[in-house]
Amino acid sequence: PAVLKILRNGADEITENRAVSANVDSFVVQLADTFSQVDVPASSVTLYKTGVIITASQATSGDSLILAITNALDSTSEEGFYQVQVQRKDKVGNVGTVIRNFTFDKTAPITSITYPEITGKIFNTSVSIAGAYTELFSGIDTVQVGVDTGYGYVFYNATLQTSSKEWSFLLNFPA
Repeated sequence: PAVLKILRNGADEITENRAVSANVDSFVVQLADTFSQVDVPASSVTLYKTGVIITASQATSGDSLILAITNALDSTSEEGFYQVQVQRKDKVGNVGTVIRNFTFDKTAPITSITYPEITGKIFNTSVSIAGAYTELFSGIDTVQVGVDTGYGYVFYNATLQTSSKEWSFLLNFPA
């Protein structure tokens, strides 16, 4: 049997190695087998956090497995790396395992400006700005630098140095 989708709370798909920040209280695993039909009662789904089984109860609905987590993932204390393991079986005895890894991350990244010291208005036509960021679980895709132009803010993407968790941006003003 094939695993068609693994859904968070029956709605949003859990994809491999992606971060999840929305609360999780259940998983719905949609199974299919076009040849010999899924043996849903003989199939199972288990949730692990760093190798430890998370307490949950399993139910079935049609060709789907439903795993209801006893204590929902809904706070920073549950952050970390998780694995959904699906053991599936068809009605002629064929078995298979699918593992889906994801990160549960409720904490927003933190960023700071490390250079230059911000003391007021900048009068130069070119200013190098640098900073650092912290993100424990999910990584970071973009740091944006907001510039008050006097007519509102304009945001620019900074250059990331992911190995050192730093960012930089060269701000050029018209002369």
